[in-house]
Amino acid sequence: MATSEEMKEYIKKFEKLKMKAYLPTPKDKWTIGWGTTVYPDGTPVKKGDVLKNEAEAQAYFDHDIKRSEDWLKSHLEVPVNQNQLDALVSWHYNTGGKYKKNGKWHVATLIKQVNRGDLEGATKSFADWNQQAGEVLDGLTKRRGFEAVWFNKPGQTEPTQIASMDSVTAPQPDSKVRGLALAAATILANKKKEEQKMLTPPPVPPVVAPQIAAAPIPQGTPTPVPEVVPEETPSLTARAMLLAIRNKLGIGGLNGQ
Repeated sequence: MATSEEMKEYIKKFEKLKMKAYLPTPKDKWTIGWGTTVYPDGTPVKKGDVLKNEAEAQAYFDHDIKRSEDWLKSHLEVPVNQNQLDALVSWHYNTGGKYKKNGKWHVATLIKQVNRGDLEGATKSFADWNQQAGEVLDGLTKRRGFEAVWFNKPGQTEPTQIASMDSVTAPQPDSKVRGLALAAATILANKKKEEQKMLTPPPVPPVVAPQIAAAPIPQGTPTPVPEVVPEETPSLTARAMLLAIRNKLGIGGLNGQ
């Protein structure tokens, strides 16, 4: 099983593409591309490094995803479904999956909880990875919330895993996890809104004929009276015919004649 393309896109959104090496936070490691801190040959990213193009960033991203998948494969002792794997890959891609205590590196408690079937405990443990150098970061809190929600999404298992996964049910998260879930849901909702905006054409405003106001009539000015068009004077032919009729009847001529 490999990381879904959908989760890869989410990881990219969280990491954000940078063509020049930068420090995400003052106490962070030099980073380039989509969150790459170490090149495939093991050389750490350093100040001043610049990528040639996006294809180079993609190559580093693919290598880092594969490295996270391989790490999880070597540390997980139980089968996981697609959504659980996606959430764990995003988490490991960002954290490395280990913490240092008393000068020694230890595998995260989250992985130990998954291995012993404590999915509720594992869900809560995502929230523990929202700090850097002891400082809680809002971006990490939102990302851990997103991963905790994704980890609990119903997911299809591979055929060889069905028997061992039948008894596993997603836990009901407590208030702490629900708070993280809300942050994750907000991210998903905003993404849906952005996609909807791209698919929906902008509304066409209705065409309204301009209203022309009548010029005001100055005070004292008489109201204009419609022009009376006089009746048309009969033509010569009509006059001759009318005169003949009048003469025959003994009536006076036209125009008083």
